[in-house]
Amino acid sequence: MSKDAFGSHYMGEHDSKLRRSGYGHCRFVNGDLYHGLWNKDQMDAFGCYWWVVGDRTRIFVAEPNRTEPN
Repeated sequence: MSKDAFGSHYMGEHDSKLRRSGYGHCRFVNGDLYHGLWNKDQMDAFGCYWWVVGDRTRIFVAEPNRTEPN
């Protein structure tokens, strides 16, 4: 598990420059969670992001753009 300069905790794959890259889980300082793909320290392509608003938990599911077959 690694910790970034802002205090977020990340567990997952890294690239050769030790950036978050591949599949991983991150718990941000504010309590938000992200499980999914990373590329050069950025959330990428597919993943789930959870956050709390008031007394409710919200979730956003991102998936890659898919094209319909002709």
